Amino acid sequence: MDGSSLLLTIFTITIIIISMIIIIIISMIVMIIIIIIISMIIIIIIIIKGPDGKEKSDMLTALAEDHLNDVFSNVAAMCTMAVSQNTIAVGW
Repeated sequence: MDGSSLLLTIFTITIIIISMIIIIIISMIVMIIIIIIISMIIIIIIIIKGPDGKEKSDMLTALAEDHLNDVFSNVAAMCTMAVSQNTIAVGW
């Protein structure tokens, strides 16, 4: 094995390791986003129904439902962005 092929092998292994680290970081960020979204949904359900199970005022319910709708639309936008970033060859 000459010097150039050894250097190429080291470079390839380095790129693979860096790629794996980036994938792990992105996965952790996605998990944190999912945990935040789930906790927000639980908080909104508590606001709408309350711990006693009775519905709150109509204005508070509408505000909570609007916020929940915003969360879902933002998640859909993030998923669309992820799909479009990973399918560049399709020609978006």
